Amino acid sequence: MKKFIGGFLAGAILFGTAGALAATYVATPAGFPVLVNGSEFTSDPPAMVINDRTYLPLRAMGDALGVPVTWNAELNRAEVGTSSLPQEKTTFSVGETWTVDGQWSLTIDSVTATEYRNQFSDKNPAAVYFISYTYKNLGYEDQFGILDGLFLTIDDTVVDSAGVMGYSYPALVTNQPKETPVGAACKAETCIGVDNAGNFMLMVSKYDGTGTKQSAAFSLEVQ
Repeated sequence: MKKFIGGFLAGAILFGTAGALAATYVATPAGFPVLVNGSEFTSDPPAMVINDRTYLPLRAMGDALGVPVTWNAELNRAEVGTSSLPQEKTTFSVGETWTVDGQWSLTIDSVTATEYRNQFSDKNPAAVYFISYTYKNLGYEDQFGILDGLFLTIDDTVVDSAGVMGYSYPALVTNQPKETPVGAACKAETCIGVDNAGNFMLMVSKYDGTGTKQSAAFSLEVQ
C-alpha cells in the first residue's frame, strides 16, 4: 500500500545525500486518483510520486481538509492549523520584559528627553534621550570565557520616528552596564541622539551562551 505524505514539491528531480552516498529521486505525477473525504483531490501542481511515496502540495491539502496553512515570515516557517501555543513576542514597550530562557531578561524602564547637548560632539541631534534599563543574568555564561558575566548594551541599532538611524550620544550617565554574574541584575543607562524627535525603535541583538543569536525590538514612547 502506498504511503500518502503531505509536503512541498521541490521540483521534478530531487537530489539528496546519506552519509557519503548520493541518491537521486525522480518525481512523476500520480497516475491514480486521490480522494479526500470521499471527493477526488486535484491541485496545481498535482500529486507526485517520489520513491514509491505520494506527496501532496501542503496548502492545497490544507484547503481540502479545511485546515489553515500559513507562512510566518517573522519566524521563517510554515504553520499548519491553529497553534494552541502562545505566539512568541518579539516587540516590547517600556516596562515590558524580554526573556531568553536560561540566559537573560531585559526591561526598558524609562525613556526621558533632555535638553543636554555635548559641545564636543560632532553630532547635532534634534533630540537626545536618556534610557534606563535593567537586565538580569538567568544563566548566561560566555562560551569563550572572555566575560565574567552578562554584559548587555542596547544602543547599537536605533531607528527614529522618521525611519532614520539614530546613534549613541556622548553624555555622562550614572549607571554604566557591568559584567553581571548568574543570578544578579544590573541597572544601567545609556544616551542616544536622533535627527527626528519622537517615539523610536531599539533593535537589541546578542549571542547567547550557546552561540545562538537572540534578537528583540523595543518600540519606545518618549516621556
